[in-house]
Amino acid sequence: MPATRTRTTTATVAAPFDTVNLARWLRGLTSDEYRSFTPSGAHESHETVAHDPHTFESVETIGGTSMRHRYVAEVLEAHRIRCVSADTRGTSMGRFPVRFRTTWELSALPEGPNTGLTGRIEVEFPSRLWLYLSALSGAPIWLGRHNREETPRMAASIAADAHRHT
Repeated sequence: MPATRTRTTTATVAAPFDTVNLARWLRGLTSDEYRSFTPSGAHESHETVAHDPHTFESVETIGGTSMRHRYVAEVLEAHRIRCVSADTRGTSMGRFPVRFRTTWELSALPEGPNTGLTGRIEVEFPSRLWLYLSALSGAPIWLGRHNREETPRMAASIAADAHRHT
């Protein structure tokens, strides 16, 4: 039976709601910008797969677990994106191979003159055993920290994209 761990964080995009376009922003995201979202250097690369604009590959290391994601955008809209990596692969603590499902979502809502952004990461392990082992390695703490670091930086990047296109 699968077991999940979810972390949600909010931030403010300093741009009016009607100028924000999450789909446009994600398609234009470069590896350099992706790397800038975490001060710890967790992000290594982000690429759109050339033959499929709805597929993105990224490599990152969070709390000692190196991961390779192949996200498919199930929802790619102006105010909501939901990307799923059905088979994220990695190495926990530098030596143990791990596989899990990762869902990454961003949603935008009007927030006065700005836009509210919610970032959500869900990791689904194949069994409760992997969930418990991830807790022993500190993964819940690292996952929460990672989401808190990257969501505000993504909000700033989304605001810059909105201002470039107005």
